Amino acid sequence: MSDPYISLFDVNDILVGPSNPIIFGLVSQGSFSDIKEVRIWNDRYNNQGSERFDSPKISAVPIPGDTSQIFYGTELNRYVPMLEARSCDAYGTVPDMMSVWTPIGPMSFLTIGNLPSGCGRRIEMRLSVPQDAVIFAVKTFSLRITS
Repeated sequence: MSDPYISLFDVNDILVGPSNPIIFGLVSQGSFSDIKEVRIWNDRYNNQGSERFDSPKISAVPIPGDTSQIFYGTELNRYVPMLEARSCDAYGTVPDMMSVWTPIGPMSFLTIGNLPSGCGRRIEMRLSVPQDAVIFAVKTFSLRITS
């Protein structure tokens, strides 16, 4: 068996990456963005012979030099990241069915259920922008999946 083979897809089954990023757009102070969905798969087509990925952790990593409030929060939200995620459904395994949103950033993560080979999980993400946030354009970030 090989290491877990992780890939991310959007709602249209297109691989998420530099040519197909997750885009939130502009979000007003004191509001939430639209919910964006990503599907995390371990060896999606079950042809890599990958091992089960136990308790994966999802975090968000900014592009180098980006110190925007999205990753580090504001005084009003006690300096937690504004990017939030939850695991809602699964493909080929038992779903997590999380109802609570968890802030994710460089130092905070969401732990999801195990990902056997050939299985996936549907992750919802949103921005929770506090009233004291500076209105800004969301910059590019990467999702990091670690054990």
